[in-house]
Amino acid sequence: MPPLRGVRRGSGARSLETARQLQSWADQQSVPIAFTQWVAGWLRHPYTEPVIATAYVARLPEAAILEQLGLRPVSDAGKVWLFVPDDAGVFLETQTIQDLPLVTDAQVYVDLQQTGLRGPDQASALRNWEGFCRL
Repeated sequence: MPPLRGVRRGSGARSLETARQLQSWADQQSVPIAFTQWVAGWLRHPYTEPVIATAYVARLPEAAILEQLGLRPVSDAGKVWLFVPDDAGVFLETQTIQDLPLVTDAQVYVDLQQTGLRGPDQASALRNWEGFCRL
């Protein structure tokens, strides 16, 4: 599959919209958030279209907030993955792309390797890109 160029009206656009809604919640509640995996990989070096919005958060949104965002907890196959990290170090060094805070490229690479689907393809494209770990 050739690299994706630009924003299309597909799951990528939906994932970015969801990421922006989560960012808005995090800003309003002063909750540290940093996006990783699909959204972050795509924003840094588009290769595969993001199918899942994944972020590290200092705390999970309350049930009422999830409902407002049109989200609900599921045990499998969700389109949004939120992780409360054991080590808050993922929030110490971030990069901002299109007004979204992302973890470092190295963290995106490691996280994409564990996603399945085309995550390893996106990880490889990111790692081989001349802008990897450079802003």
